[in-house]
Amino acid sequence: MTSMNDRIDVLKMAHDNIDSTIKSVDLTLEKYNRPQMFEKRIEKGIANDLEGFLGVVKQNDETITFFSKHSNYKGADKLKDKCLSLRQKSVQILEAEFSNILQTVSAKAPANDPFRYRKEDLERDDFDLTYDLIPSEKIDQLSTIAQKLEFYSKIDYRRTYIQYRSKCITTALNVLIPEKKDKALQVPTNLNAIKQLKKKDDDMILSQKYYKKGSHPFIFYMNFYLKLLESERKIALKVVSVDYQKNQIYGDVVSPSLKIFKEQAEDLADKNRTSEKVFVMLDILENFENKLLKNFEEVLAHTQHLQAFKTLSETFKNNINDLLTDFHKNIHTNQIKAFEDGVVHQATSNAFSFMKRLLEYPSIENILKQKRFDTDRMFGYSDIKTYFAKYLLQLIEAVEHNIDEKKKQYSTKQKSLASLFVLNNHYYIFKNLQDAKIKKHVPEAKQREYKKLKEDDTNSYIRATWDDVLSHFRDQEKLKPDKNGKYPKKEIKKRFSKFNELFQAIYMIQRTYCIRDIELKEELRDKTREEVIPVYTQFVEKYKNTEFSKNVTKYVSYDSKTLGSMIDQFFDEERNLDEEEEMTNFDD
Repeated sequence: MTSMNDRIDVLKMAHDNIDSTIKSVDLTLEKYNRPQMFEKRIEKGIANDLEGFLGVVKQNDETITFFSKHSNYKGADKLKDKCLSLRQKSVQILEAEFSNILQTVSAKAPANDPFRYRKEDLERDDFDLTYDLIPSEKIDQLSTIAQKLEFYSKIDYRRTYIQYRSKCITTALNVLIPEKKDKALQVPTNLNAIKQLKKKDDDMILSQKYYKKGSHPFIFYMNFYLKLLESERKIALKVVSVDYQKNQIYGDVVSPSLKIFKEQAEDLADKNRTSEKVFVMLDILENFENKLLKNFEEVLAHTQHLQAFKTLSETFKNNINDLLTDFHKNIHTNQIKAFEDGVVHQATSNAFSFMKRLLEYPSIENILKQKRFDTDRMFGYSDIKTYFAKYLLQLIEAVEHNIDEKKKQYSTKQKSLASLFVLNNHYYIFKNLQDAKIKKHVPEAKQREYKKLKEDDTNSYIRATWDDVLSHFRDQEKLKPDKNGKYPKKEIKKRFSKFNELFQAIYMIQRTYCIRDIELKEELRDKTREEVIPVYTQFVEKYKNTEFSKNVTKYVSYDSKTLGSMIDQFFDEERNLDEEEEMTNFDD
């Protein structure tokens, strides 16, 4: 019985060995048949089934490994070579697919139409363009293909990736700046985008009366570009499979666009050097440094471009400093003529409007400090506490020089108008030095100086306007009665006639002069009444009953009420404010 069992076990073992051998032979035979099957599938290409294609590629690799281990099998070398050829073919297909995906997503990327995005969205930290640039499933496919190509040590895909992704970014940027776009990129014309851009064009911005904060297209441009860089970094980290290559490849991707961005920033800083440009550049600088620079530094931290990018702040600051210098020079040397109504000169009003608007930008103090706009100059005031104050004082000096020069444009016969011009300008300065924004930067002695100037200028105007007229009443030496008590009729008539003639002329011309400030206008009218009416009334009272004429009313043409009423019509000219405001940019 035992012998029978032993025989059964032997037979069973032999049967198992036969089964195992048959299976091994079947597997070997299957591997002999695989290359032909693989060839058919690989020849079809990926055909929207990347996973299936890679499954076949994996089996082909396993077959290569098998015949490498069993090189003694009949035809093993030939089959191995066949599979190696199929591997090469599959690599070419994967490289082509990698390129096709990049080409397709780049051509259809919504980011090629930047104006579809709102500035408010681009400024949000959580706003992401990644899947607008490349859909999620395509990123996964690119990553899978890249891993396989790296496995085969086929790294040409890196160059392909850099080429397409860098082109995609520069294309998006060049849509924003069509006049600067790279012709080699063949960017499709986007008429709507160009129309929108032209509405926001730098030249148009600067032709407006005042620049509106946040409105310059370069601010949109910076925000959009930052989102592009952030999204491209996320894509590169997913697609590039070799860790030590991720930052290098990403740096190469963004390099051409960084060059464009930097050129645009420098070009913006250099062109359209007008006074209004200062506020454009301050706004761009503050948006760049306060809102964007930290994120730019983070996204470029591990690339070779970070240091070069940081220099943009200095570019902006240097430009602002140059523009501040230009504005000071233009105030000092401008060629705008003084108006024939004695109104505040354009340079005076521009200077203080400019200063108030500068204070809307907190960065101005540091810029003046860092760039040292003639800040070593001493002014003789002990309470100068800010660099802005030093710039303000220098600008006031330029305004004063301009007032002195423009005063000379009035003829010697226009002494009254010249005096009114100086008074208008000095009073304008005095009032603006009291402005809450300006006052804390102005030394108290400077404020007292202009208060005194206002008083002196008022007296100068009164003297220039009325001294000659009132002298006919004040000098009464020739009006004394003779020994018979009779007054010189002709001389009295002459005095009244001369006053009437001169007063009428003054009345007609003073009505055409302009004082915009209501307080100053009323104050100067009051001062005129105080100076003129008492002298006139006293003269009339003294001589009207001297029988110097049978027709006294012919010579005594006015009573005090009439004179007061006529003086109240002085400075009635109302200049068209819009007409003057259009001259805001007076840079030569």
